[in-house]
Amino acid sequence: MLPCGHSGQTGSVVIVTQTMPLFGFYSSVTYNTGTLFYPLNGVSNVAESACRCYVPAGKSVKLCVYLRAISLNAGTVTITLRKNGADTTQKITVTWLDDVDTLITDSDEVSFADGDYMDIKVTVAGATSGAAQLVITSHWQ
Repeated sequence: MLPCGHSGQTGSVVIVTQTMPLFGFYSSVTYNTGTLFYPLNGVSNVAESACRCYVPAGKSVKLCVYLRAISLNAGTVTITLRKNGADTTQKITVTWLDDVDTLITDSDEVSFADGDYMDIKVTVAGATSGAAQLVITSHWQ
């Protein structure tokens, strides 16, 4: 059986590259949410320490946010992949002016070693009313 996450051809053996969703969850946030952290199962918490998910060696190759609905009167919702308690370069910001039914992606690659942990940070800023509904996924290789 060939492992996922490798590509190319070696001799007469062809290895296929395959990315797979590492997680996907729905999030509904309101204007006064502030910052929440999410583990890979999508259950939010204000304490990041409760949301750590340890992952095997590999890399997150794409962060995706599908904007289902937004009724914020102003401001932004920022979704950030975190590694070992620090922000990574995979970050998506949704504004109150963005169209619904829109898929937004960030394809910066973030590598993880065995024993690293990841979570998602969602921050709502600058709004005084309204809410946003998001579907958040990450693709792993």
